Amino acid sequence: MTGLAVLAILVAMRFLRPLSVKNISYWWFVGIAVALYLFYGAFVTWGQYYVWANGNELTKVFISAPLPQEAPLPVILEWSRSSFEQPLGYFTYYVFGRIWLNITILFIVSLLFYSILKLWSFYKGGFLPNGLEMILALLLVVGYPGVLILIPLGFILAIIWFGVIYFKNRTTVQPPMYIEPAFLIATPIALFFAKTFLNYL
Repeated sequence: MTGLAVLAILVAMRFLRPLSVKNISYWWFVGIAVALYLFYGAFVTWGQYYVWANGNELTKVFISAPLPQEAPLPVILEWSRSSFEQPLGYFTYYVFGRIWLNITILFIVSLLFYSILKLWSFYKGGFLPNGLEMILALLLVVGYPGVLILIPLGFILAIIWFGVIYFKNRTTVQPPMYIEPAFLIATPIALFFAKTFLNYL
């Protein structure tokens, strides 16, 4: 969490004070976030294996045991059941469900949302230069389940901001309006309070 919070601050600095970090591309932040998640997943996976391998006889069984046939698998993964019914099957099932599933969901949701916005930008425009890459970096920064809060909250704040600007400047030419600042404002909320929000839904 600390590393992601620092990364969020750096992304905000890149947007608000670009001269201070002008030579750093948002893709660097994306790459760093991805590397952090992969390192975290690998480290925790290794840690879980080490604990079980050096535990009592029961935990050692968890490492070598295949996944029981009655263990549930998501429908989308049912095709892979045979690969879990091998030695290390239960361990693989356990670490995937506890560690890698959230990371996988985060990567899929972030990439899908970025792709949709990129397609919209290609046909309609309406985004700041490198703005979509900043949003992608923010989606990765907030993690899962934070990404499920950031996306709708970013749009809600953008709509509110657009409404305020519109009614404030009804008699003058409307300035360009972009959604990127709304996502930047929503990031700390999604990063620190996502689970609290989801508990009330």
